[in-house]
Amino acid sequence: MNEFFNKNNLAMRFLTSICNLILVNLLFLLFSLPIVTIGASLTALYKIVFMMHAKDEIFIYRDFKAEFVDSFKKATIIWVPVLLLSAYFVVELRYLNGFSDMPWLQIPIWIVVFFMACILIYAFPLLANFENSLKNTVKNSILLGLGNLPTTIFVIVIFYALYLSIDYEPAFLVIWGSLAIFMGCAVMAWFIALFLRRIFGIKKIVTFPEDTDKL
Repeated sequence: MNEFFNKNNLAMRFLTSICNLILVNLLFLLFSLPIVTIGASLTALYKIVFMMHAKDEIFIYRDFKAEFVDSFKKATIIWVPVLLLSAYFVVELRYLNGFSDMPWLQIPIWIVVFFMACILIYAFPLLANFENSLKNTVKNSILLGLGNLPTTIFVIVIFYALYLSIDYEPAFLVIWGSLAIFMGCAVMAWFIALFLRRIFGIKKIVTFPEDTDKL
């Protein structure tokens, strides 16, 4: 019995990871409630899951809050414009979808949407792992998205499949929503971080000293 409760025991490590994911998922949802704070909350979430992968000692609330506060300005400056632009382009694509005889009209918008997807996928994990300028964070996000197309497309497909499942059967909204509230957001971030750890380890990230960066 004592062996089971040993913190180095495989079962205990698994249970600890599950508890950490549940707790950080709750913090992510609470800190995201104003919507405009989702960027900083997502950065803090990635900070925790990267620490989990590295097997670092984690104090969930303290580490989450510290990263949330530290990254709030940059993460919000990135998140809010992307959120507004995404909403605008979704409306535009729905409008242009009515011009079935001129599908080429959608091509420029899809290119911009892809760049925004790169920023959403890579910018916040970059903020959680690297001290960098806002400009270089956005630049690195796009370069990493283009340089790792299989991973980028894979992540986009996952989220698009979730959207299609809800659009096809509204009941899935309740299922996915329940999972997201329980631990789904944290599990998704943990899963994506598996790929990002490899990418961040082998790709050169252009950094910019914090003390000379106004943002």
